[in-house]
Amino acid sequence: MLTETVQSNDYSSKTHQMIHQLVDERQQMLVLFCQVAGLEPYTCRKPLQDLLKEFCQVMVDYIAMGHFEVYQRIGEADGPNASYEALVRKLVPQIEAVTQRAVAFNDKYCQDHYCSHLGQLASDLSVLGEDLAARIELEDRLIGELVDLSQH
Repeated sequence: MLTETVQSNDYSSKTHQMIHQLVDERQQMLVLFCQVAGLEPYTCRKPLQDLLKEFCQVMVDYIAMGHFEVYQRIGEADGPNASYEALVRKLVPQIEAVTQRAVAFNDKYCQDHYCSHLGQLASDLSVLGEDLAARIELEDRLIGELVDLSQH
């Protein structure tokens, strides 16, 4: 019984630590997103290129952490209930769709030829911002449920 309690507390502690790390990564990404958006009008210059690359790297790290740590953690939860599994099946494909669009943004703007796309950057940032907001909302629903599972 004591072993189960220790394992449960360990799982809960690791889950909370991972969630805090994800939220920190998310916050850093959002700050960089706002910094990039604030540089309009966009011109092909080194400060924009450097900021775009930093933003894209943090965004990709954040997305990877969600997919390869948080969602993997979901699969490790002891006995998730049927309603939670249904929520995962419903939300993860929506999150993955946002991931594909974010990766496409990264591929478009975090290359040396990003200058040829600057006329579309404001529009692409607007769409990406909406996508990231939707992802965060979906992710928060999953995280809330994951926290509830880790406390039982």
